[in-house]
Amino acid sequence: MDSMLNRAQVLKLANVSDSTLDRLIKRGDFPQPVRLSLRRCGWRTSAVQQWLESRAPGPMRANALTLPAFSQGARTAAAE
Repeated sequence: MDSMLNRAQVLKLANVSDSTLDRLIKRGDFPQPVRLSLRRCGWRTSAVQQWLESRAPGPMRANALTLPAFSQGARTAAAE
């Protein structure tokens, strides 16, 4: 099963602002979030990884493959 990333993690990995992420999703240029519960959504790690790989120029692609390890239990105010 694919692990999930919360919004704060996605913003950090994609290195974009909150409004830019919303714009990319609306245009279909970023993976759609998956509804996890009534008030929570997340992104599949593999989908974000593929997006990062598609945006990185040649030599950078190898670096995009290594996502930082996030604690599964970590919760931030930004993710709520």
